Order: sequence, then structure tokens, then C-alpha cells
Amino acid sequence: MKFILTILISFFLTNLLPATKITISGTVTAGASTGSSLVSGDTMLITGTLNLNSSYLVQAAKDITIQVDGGSISWSGNHTFGLGSSSYIYLYNGGALVNGSGSCNANKKVMFGTVDVVSCNGGGGSGVYSFAQYNSAGGGGPAGPLPVELVSFDAKRINNQAIQISWTTASELNNARFEVERSYDGVNFEIFNTVAGTNTNQTQNYVVIDANTSAKVTYYRLKQVDNNLEFSYSNTVQLAPLNSSVKPVIALQPNPNQGKFSAYNGLLLMMLK
Repeated sequence: MKFILTILISFFLTNLLPATKITISGTVTAGASTGSSLVSGDTMLITGTLNLNSSYLVQAAKDITIQVDGGSISWSGNHTFGLGSSSYIYLYNGGALVNGSGSCNANKKVMFGTVDVVSCNGGGGSGVYSFAQYNSAGGGGPAGPLPVELVSFDAKRINNQAIQISWTTASELNNARFEVERSYDGVNFEIFNTVAGTNTNQTQNYVVIDANTSAKVTYYRLKQVDNNLEFSYSNTVQLAPLNSSVKPVIALQPNPNQGKFSAYNGLLLMMLK
């Protein structure tokens, strides 16, 4: 009984307690105690600068998420930033991997598990990406930079008829395709259209038209699928039903008045006595 209770407590602590997030603000030099309490599934948020004066391997066996929001991870020497093999780095609002001092070379690197995936200059072997590529793509993981840096996704009706679905990307890498999905309940989505991806670090604009005349609320979202079949979703946009009887907004002048009114071409004209 005691053995079973111990297993249940261990399961609860490992799987049911909420993940931990620690924040690095200001300038912090990475050391053995930096984020040492994190376990797999936890998050390190960097809003300041995490400075590497030596190799930082505290997280090397942990699958965690690194969020660099407006801050930076800065290398002041030829050091390794070690992460678990299923970890991810996300760069937001100008967050970046930075060469702080010294030459930008292959020894300033990020390892996912035992694999060198990122180095300052992209050197160190095949399949190694540069800091610049990661910064441009908004981060990445063990398979390389994020396939797509999505700037915006939107859907709107045109002249109370068809729906224009549009999105913009700042860069695309290893991007297989986009799938535009549609739903009438916000839960069950189906593929409405598929658009091929590209491989570029230039801004791309996409537009798809849906001749949707449904009398139901409609939801749209964008699914991005990379060449490894991994995928991610955009925000969901909700649109009101098609209104086939648009009523004009009528302003009467002067007000009050004692006139007579007649309709002409959808407008009300006042005929003064």
C-alpha cells in the first residue's frame, strides 16, 4: 500500500502540478545555480540578458522552453549553451542570440541533446544554423529554426459578400505548406484551402478568397506544416454571418421636421412642405 501511494504521489508531482516559469531580468551571468530548479516541461523567460562567461550545461538533460522576450542570450567567449533534445528557443519582440565579445565562430553554440544545432557563424558541420538564421526565424529547436515567422493572420468580409483571408510572413524556412482551416462552431475545423510554402527570408503576403454565404458564425485559422510534418497554428478569427439585408444608416436633417419622405435608390429623401 505504501509503495502504491508513493507511486501516486510521484505521478501527481510529475504530471499534474503546473509547469514552472522563471524570469531572467537585468543582466545575469549564467552559472550552476541559474535555473537549476527547472525540470522538463518548465520555461525560462529572458527579458534581460543571460550572459555566458562559461559553458552553461545546467539544462542539458532537461526538455525546457526558452522564451527570449526583448532580451538576449549573449556569448562572451567560446562556450556551449546546452539544452535537452526536445527543447525549444522562442525569440519575441527583438529577442536574439548575440555574440557579445570576441570572434563569431563555431565554438559559440547551442546544443540540443548531443547535437550542435546552432553556432554563431553557422559553422561546425552540416545542419548547423547561425545565430542570424535563428534570430530571423524567431527561434527554433533541435530540427533547426522555426519554419515560419508569422507576422499577421486576418479574415474579413468584402462588401458583405466573400471573405478575404490574408496572412504575412517575415521569413520561411523548411516550410512545406499552409492549410487554411474553417469551422462553424470554433471547435471542429476542416481544410478549406492549401497554399504551398517557400524558402525565403523576405516578407511574403498571401491572400485566399472564400465565397462564403453561410448564415452561421464562421471561424478561420492557419495551420503551418513544415517539411518534417511538424505544424503550428495561428490565432483564430471569428466572423459574423453574412448579412444579406444591410440597412442604410439614415440621418434626417433638420430634426425635428414636418416633411414627407419617399424612398429612392435605397436612400430616404425628405420632401419639404
